Amino acid sequence: MASEPLELTDFERQLIRCLDSAHGQVLWAAGNAIAHLHKAWRLREFDSEMAVFRAITAEEEMATALIVAAQELQYANAARLKRRSHLHKLGLYPFLTLVRQFFASLNPPPEITFRINDLSTSPWLTLLVNSPVGWIESKPPLNFAIRAESTGSRPYDFRHELREHLESKGAQTLRDQLQPLVQLRNRILYASYEGRPGIAGDIAATIQWSRRRVFALLRALCLVFPHRERALFVQQVTDAFLIAVEQINPDDLSTS
Repeated sequence: MASEPLELTDFERQLIRCLDSAHGQVLWAAGNAIAHLHKAWRLREFDSEMAVFRAITAEEEMATALIVAAQELQYANAARLKRRSHLHKLGLYPFLTLVRQFFASLNPPPEITFRINDLSTSPWLTLLVNSPVGWIESKPPLNFAIRAESTGSRPYDFRHELREHLESKGAQTLRDQLQPLVQLRNRILYASYEGRPGIAGDIAATIQWSRRRVFALLRALCLVFPHRERALFVQQVTDAFLIAVEQINPDDLSTS
């Protein structure tokens, strides 16, 4: 009996429609991510190992689309992002989560919402921030930057959030913390001295966990790729991610 299809929300379906204006590897990688997610869901009841493999690959493919978009738009230092590195691809979502935690820690935290402008030919995603004078909308959506006293004239790099995150995970670096997930793809496919691979636990919950990550990355992608003008915050996060995942000295990053 065929498994029930993965049900998407209206917002998720609209996000996928935003890809209508994408092209090349951005379009193909993002579309492949969605396809992997649907296949993972269908496989969950009779091939749990391949279901989890496809779910992880879905996240990596959506991260690839985001990396390629930054590179095609020629953000400074984006060439140092590695689209074939499992560490870079699986590290993007956790790092973006730290960025979100930064905004949530502000007092008061800003009210941020996403809106899809449903144009008949090409929907596009925008970001709105509530302020005392009303809703603020940047164009491009992420065309703002964050600075803090702790970083002087340099943009904030979210090192404080990263340090707290790593301490909670008992890890020294983001690379150390991500290594088990990076290695999981091989462990669920190949036998070892201990025996054949196997996946235990709630496979459906695991796929839904991956789904949340995939669509969070798609939301970020839809805020980036349609805009030829480079956005300040995308540059800031690109640099901060490289500092975190590769432990690059900020002084070694290009400013243009």
